[in-house]
Amino acid sequence: MGRESSKQTILEIRDLEVQFATEDGAVRAVDGVSLSIGEAETLALVGESGCGKSVTALSIARLVPEPPSRVTGGSIMLEGVNTLAMNSRELRSLRGAKVAYVFQEPGSALNPVFRVGDQIGEAIRLHRDLRGGAVAAEVLRLLKLVGIPAPEARMREYPHQLSGGMQQRVMIAMALASRPRLLVADEPTTALDVTIQAQILSLLLDLKERLGMAMLLITHNLGVVAQVADRVAVMYAGRIVEEAPVEALLRLPRHPYTRGLLDSIPKLGLGAERLSTIGGSVPHPGEMPPGCKFAPRCSIARAECHLAEPALEEIEPGRKVRCPFWKSVS
Repeated sequence: MGRESSKQTILEIRDLEVQFATEDGAVRAVDGVSLSIGEAETLALVGESGCGKSVTALSIARLVPEPPSRVTGGSIMLEGVNTLAMNSRELRSLRGAKVAYVFQEPGSALNPVFRVGDQIGEAIRLHRDLRGGAVAAEVLRLLKLVGIPAPEARMREYPHQLSGGMQQRVMIAMALASRPRLLVADEPTTALDVTIQAQILSLLLDLKERLGMAMLLITHNLGVVAQVADRVAVMYAGRIVEEAPVEALLRLPRHPYTRGLLDSIPKLGLGAERLSTIGGSVPHPGEMPPGCKFAPRCSIARAECHLAEPALEEIEPGRKVRCPFWKSVS
């Protein structure tokens, strides 16, 4: 991991802001997020539930319902084209063809009344110039590609006849059917047991290397990040608080929130210490504290942290942190 990204940028998000209309007024779920992913690179977007990870990811292809959501600022460039400026017809051609998604609940995403092969075949016919026997042959190839045993039999089965791990492999096959430039994997292993999680992560890593896709991995699990990511962006309360190559971030985090996430990972061994936790909870989007959004939960917060929001600053090449006291994080 951690290799330098390709010179070609596949995805570039700049200063993205997304608001949601609520009974109490507009709340900002994504607040000035900037990210980029190069060709054949994996960026992991990490943070607690509710921090804005999935809204950021879904905004790439404009999949967040409008209303109640509304993009109020920024740009999302996918291979040089701003997806926020696309009309509905252009978005339909973008989804699946340029960017494809794998979600955490394959049982909910697959249609229970259609056979697996028919669902993959529909994705192929929608985005590629294949028909008849060529579609069936491509379905079979994709099922083999994602490691499904006896693919000839599986393509005739319904989703409920497959295990959770096999359903997720089918979802990956559907995502790959249109040969996307960017694969967004949103908590793709959360609903699976540990053994199957490892298999799916290994599969995603192998496919990314073989097919040259860029990948955005959404997760709250830093253990997952260590296995598959090149770079990591840590998100808190709608903002990026740290970004770094994966080895550097895991070895020496520079934001107190990242430090807390790493300390909360269970450790094995006779001398393992009691599990650490981060006190408090993520603030509600409509009730953000003044100053640094993490300050009320931060062990190194100072008086000035509660007064002004720190900027996301580059402290070394390829590494950014939103904390002026990052040298105190250990």
